[in-house]
Amino acid sequence: MGAAKLHHYVPQFYLRRFANEKGDFWAWDKINDKLFRTTPKSVGAESDFYKLHEFADLGRDPLTIEKQFADLESQVSLITDQWLRWLGELSRGDRIEIPRPNREIISLYVALQIFRTADAKDIICTIERLAPNGKLSDEDRRLLQAVYLWELDLAKPSGKRIGNATEKGSSMLRLSDRDKTRIHTQWLWDLDFIHTVAKRIEESIWIFGRNLTGCPFFTSDNPVAFETSDNRRWVKVGVLAEGTYAVFPLSPQIVMYCHDGHDSVWRKVAKYNDCLSPVDFNVPMVEHENAGQVFNAGRFVISPVNDFKFAREFAQTIGTDTYAPQ
Repeated sequence: MGAAKLHHYVPQFYLRRFANEKGDFWAWDKINDKLFRTTPKSVGAESDFYKLHEFADLGRDPLTIEKQFADLESQVSLITDQWLRWLGELSRGDRIEIPRPNREIISLYVALQIFRTADAKDIICTIERLAPNGKLSDEDRRLLQAVYLWELDLAKPSGKRIGNATEKGSSMLRLSDRDKTRIHTQWLWDLDFIHTVAKRIEESIWIFGRNLTGCPFFTSDNPVAFETSDNRRWVKVGVLAEGTYAVFPLSPQIVMYCHDGHDSVWRKVAKYNDCLSPVDFNVPMVEHENAGQVFNAGRFVISPVNDFKFAREFAQTIGTDTYAPQ
């Protein structure tokens, strides 16, 4: 058997954008409240995370899905590197050119990033274990995927339980790594569903925010966050729920919003589709988006600077009514 290979569920090309001139960044472990300096190679990854043992048994390439992700990431890296150069130079309200094939590639990448992480793997395995006889019908699986919740109280953070986990839920921890990867891959290769999510992203109103405050955008081990158009901040929201929109920091200076184009609130800003936001970001606005990363993180929050005071303060409010709607 070959040596274990470190597989990144948050790509290295993406994490490198949050590194400083020395090539490293700071990570805050929100579970253990620890800070450490590290590199893009060392976080957002696990050994043999995508290895398909069944493929190895059949004499096929067990790294098939890992290589598929690598191919997609190479395309996304080129496209978004160009975006970042443009967005750093444009005036507020200016549009960038996004050809349809590029829009499809980025939409697929964002959709897969939602479901490819360690937390997603644990949650997906828990959903499967909760099914009668350990099996879900295709209809039930699609329904659960459509209302997928980041804060499902059975399997977050990775490998640990939170909330009032049931005996069935905790049985997820008895799955072998081989079984977990098999179940996870089944979801990632459910092309009908993944393309449904990707289509939702593709048809969204894409607006890019630029941060010149000196307070960087954070990212995390679950970098695609979600919010709702009715100001229900930091609540459980489904990926495909009406009014839900994705927030994805592309760098410490640029954030990408994918607003639901069918939602009446966001149709009003459709004229800014593919544009740099006309709004100047201030520090509270940056912290609002950083709060989304703190909330969404399974464990690690990442920043090019060693300043997590806000992250620690916000983390203490999760599960309270501090940010509940009035």
